[in-house]
Amino acid sequence: MALLGPQFIYTIIVFVLLAKLGKFYSYGRYLLCNKLFRYLSPNSEELKKTVRNHYKNHTKNKKLNRLFEIDDNKEDFNIPEGAIIELSVSPVQPYDLHFIKYSDDFQSFVDVSLISIIIFISTETYMAFIQPNDEINLSVIWCGMIIVYGLATLALTTKNYLKTSESGLIIISAGFSFILSLLIQLADSKYLDFQLQDAFRNISSNAFSLIQNSLQAEEITNQNPPKAIKKNLKTSSTNDLLFTCFIATLSSLIGALVFFPAFRQAKLHFLSLKYSQKSKLKRFVLHLSLIFPILVSACWIKTQNNESLQIKTASKNISSIQKFINLLNYENSDSKFTVLYSAKSLFLNILFAKNLKIYLVLILFFMRLALFRHYMQSYLNLAYEIAASTRKQSAKVTSTKFISSISSIYQYYGVVASHYIIPLYMLLFMVFLLKTLGNYSWCGDIEFCNNLVKLISNWSSNFQKNTTYSPNLFKRLETSHFNLSQSHDALNKILTQDVLRSIIGYFTFWTNTIWFTISCFGLFYYNYIDNQYSV
Repeated sequence: MALLGPQFIYTIIVFVLLAKLGKFYSYGRYLLCNKLFRYLSPNSEELKKTVRNHYKNHTKNKKLNRLFEIDDNKEDFNIPEGAIIELSVSPVQPYDLHFIKYSDDFQSFVDVSLISIIIFISTETYMAFIQPNDEINLSVIWCGMIIVYGLATLALTTKNYLKTSESGLIIISAGFSFILSLLIQLADSKYLDFQLQDAFRNISSNAFSLIQNSLQAEEITNQNPPKAIKKNLKTSSTNDLLFTCFIATLSSLIGALVFFPAFRQAKLHFLSLKYSQKSKLKRFVLHLSLIFPILVSACWIKTQNNESLQIKTASKNISSIQKFINLLNYENSDSKFTVLYSAKSLFLNILFAKNLKIYLVLILFFMRLALFRHYMQSYLNLAYEIAASTRKQSAKVTSTKFISSISSIYQYYGVVASHYIIPLYMLLFMVFLLKTLGNYSWCGDIEFCNNLVKLISNWSSNFQKNTTYSPNLFKRLETSHFNLSQSHDALNKILTQDVLRSIIGYFTFWTNTIWFTISCFGLFYYNYIDNQYSV
């Protein structure tokens, strides 16, 4: 079959159809408007009426009562202490989203991400059941596009922060991320399971062997071999330090882009806990969603021996479910030690499964996506908190400052929503890349699932043998012009599955870890240093 195969046509058709439907049924617009309410800022006339009523009820001096009656044309005036200002509540409507910043970027990012998830699921099903030999999994391209799209959207917001006085925080975050990345890479060989240095050496050796084979083939065909190139190729040495600094530089870039989203995550968590004091279950879920990235990062911790993590049983191919069934059917109840050892073996098999990190990220994604409405409503409630705080402020608050502070909460609603959802989707698609390029399996060691996949794939292969295919235009296009198949084979020889598993696994771990680390710093800051109502 062709290198692209039917996936190319299928993905284009699905993308066009879903993009057309996105104009009428947008999931990003649904997230921004689903059961959310905002507080409307009062205008100048309403504030004047409120201030007049306050003076009439709290003073008997006629001169003070006439103060605002004289200055009807004055737009900027002071709001007295203790003035009760009522804010009207309105549900967030789709036509209101045009007045907030980055709402279009949020909707387009979420909609394209949803399309990519659908394409990923369909292509994974196709590759698992059909099992083509010579086709590229095009879902890899879509996952990479979403990650680049998310980084570009975060870069736009970070660019605006660099123009303000908060630019120093981004620089500090980048420097901290650079140093932390170097420390993580130093601890890679002893405590973590990335093997980045081995991956870089494999890339260098594979590239060296590939170029050497091509030069030998050229020597056979040409009478004048390129001796100078071959001599330089032999004398070149791999530079591990340069590779380490390159990885640390990319990590610092991600740390700088994720700084404000992580700080906002901490502030939203702080506000959500305030509004969920009566519900213990909701507080438990909020705390669980905050600390759940620790479990994801723990999947890359190296234990004594990776081989010893797989429990030594009589049959190494027995799945975890079968071990659990054997444990339930265990008849020799006299030996308590053996029963405890079997339970420990089952627990370790589940804990150190290779695909556990994929499922943990999926749980984290759906958990935080389910809490999106609660977090966003907690942010929109800041307008009411600002109005309530003016009653206790002894300093003078002008009307223009009060109106701008109330309206700014809704204006930056799109920025807050983008900072919450974009790193979450980036982490999800990094795991999708890790699963596809790292040669992980959804079934793991579950025997029933693996047998079912094999049964369907065998049936599909028998079905394909009885069908005939017409000449493929894309195959001729590849062999005659672009020669994609040879390029694909060359990349597979250089970027092997172990190399991709190491690199993508590191950046998945890094995105999850730096996001959680900065959120912890932000939570400490908002709890003990600054508890004002500003995000």
